[in-house]
Amino acid sequence: MKAQGRALLIASMMVAAGCAPAVTIRTVTAPDGQPASAIECRHDESRCIDEAKRACPGGYYVLAVSAREGADVMSNGVAAPTYRGRMMIRCQ
Repeated sequence: MKAQGRALLIASMMVAAGCAPAVTIRTVTAPDGQPASAIECRHDESRCIDEAKRACPGGYYVLAVSAREGADVMSNGVAAPTYRGRMMIRCQ
């Protein structure tokens, strides 16, 4: 199996197991046509902010932000809070 295929398989298995990365960042095109970074984070907003600071040590502009909070009911009946946040930023 090629390395790319193995990486995709491992990533799929992690998502299926609930072990998706807490933070991801990728380059995107902002609405103004210029490059930007899209950050997605799980668990809490501070992870998005920490990633933005790491990606842009000289500061950044927030182009867009959204968040969704909720709860997942576990097999034992306990509700576990969930968070999924998104930020689009551009480094200064």
